[in-house]
Amino acid sequence: MGKFRSSSSSIKILALGNGRLRIAFDLIYPYIDGNGEMSANLGQMEGRAAIEGDTAVFKSDEFGRCRITLKFIRPGTLTVLQKGNDCGFGHNVTADGTFRRVSKLKPKF
Repeated sequence: MGKFRSSSSSIKILALGNGRLRIAFDLIYPYIDGNGEMSANLGQMEGRAAIEGDTAVFKSDEFGRCRITLKFIRPGTLTVLQKGNDCGFGHNVTADGTFRRVSKLKPKF
């Protein structure tokens, strides 16, 4: 599957077979702080997702009810929708967005 990127955030995806994926989220919310300096809030999570057809669903209850849907919309592109704010990411950090594949190599976790 490979590595997907949207601005500075990235998602690693590895097909495990039998309708399962291994996924790692490395997300960032960049901003300018009160002193005019660049800063960022971060969010990371790793686990397994179930995939059916072109849609995978990642679930975690570690920090609350976290559901992230990944839809492969065309080769090399996926859209991501996070339901709820209970994924344990930093302030304003979300998995939402459109990600483009940047590598076809097997990702390292």
